[in-house]
Amino acid sequence: MELSNELSELFGLAPQDRASSWDVDDPRPERGTMVPLYTRLMRAFSGDPCAYATYVSNAAYAFTGLQNVPGARQAVIYVSGSDIVYRTDGSAPTLPVDQTIQEGSTVILTGKPTILGFIFGTATGTPAVLYVTYYD
Repeated sequence: MELSNELSELFGLAPQDRASSWDVDDPRPERGTMVPLYTRLMRAFSGDPCAYATYVSNAAYAFTGLQNVPGARQAVIYVSGSDIVYRTDGSAPTLPVDQTIQEGSTVILTGKPTILGFIFGTATGTPAVLYVTYYD
């Protein structure tokens, strides 16, 4: 019988996407999901670069997302050309309401759901360019 503990995950018994069947919602209010040690460590330390990409948003309402890179667990993004407006839930951002990232900023997205849910567009009429390095 396999014990459900975080040490077993450190020795490679976690599923491929690093989620665990032992992840459970914390019963205390406002606590979210209790995440195993292995998953928390992988969120803190990036792996090796596995892909590079460049994305462009040319108009204020020309929203785009990041590609699904197999094996990518983290994306490091450098914003160039213009400020961007973004969301990480997969829906299109709203210019005056949602968060912006200033030109020249570096942003780190951790976890496949966050990477795939990242939708951005230029916050001005000037094209915004994102330079992305994916890590496994």
